[in-house]
Amino acid sequence: AWHDAGFKKLTMALNFSAVQLRQRDLVERVIAVVKNVDIEPGSLTAEITESALIQNLDIAASVVEGLNGAGLRVALDDFGTGYSSLSYLKRFPIDMVKIDRSFIRDFPSHTHDTAIVSAVIAMAHSLKLHVVAEGVENDQQLKVLKSLQCDEIQGYLFSKPVSREQATALLSRPADIRRMVRAAGPSGLGGLQEEETAIVGVLNQAPQRNVAF
Repeated sequence: AWHDAGFKKLTMALNFSAVQLRQRDLVERVIAVVKNVDIEPGSLTAEITESALIQNLDIAASVVEGLNGAGLRVALDDFGTGYSSLSYLKRFPIDMVKIDRSFIRDFPSHTHDTAIVSAVIAMAHSLKLHVVAEGVENDQQLKVLKSLQCDEIQGYLFSKPVSREQATALLSRPADIRRMVRAAGPSGLGGLQEEETAIVGVLNQAPQRNVAF
């Protein structure tokens, strides 16, 4: 789960497996759960990896389009690790790309990784897509990602996996995280603004309302 711009709203990410994407009634079941727990579909993001998509493209396409039509955001997870990621941006109604941590691990010291990350961010923004960098672990990575106008940051720099109670305490102190972001320096032409920073917190426990799909 993470807070969106300005920490105004809590957003939850749902990871769907290849097996789930082969279930034709998945969209109906997701919609039923959303109505049952009375939450806004727009506060949910369906995270799908390319490896899950390619298991059955026709059914997966129907499911992704259904989730998008129901109001959920759709994120292409582990972006850049597959063979046809660019084609999926064209074929599926994707709202967000998550740059795989394998590109961030040696970033920005590794020239090739830095070039790839910069190109992905620029391309995604040209397509009006949101960009998340996974696996951010140090201040230098944060500083360069800010300069590249990356939209969201996810990784151990902000928090390792924690309990629900610890995550609640962490997210109740947004000023502490903002200070860390400000210390990384100014954003290029607008990327991660002081009051519009999207911080991703990784949770290892289910929320109070358990749901199943």
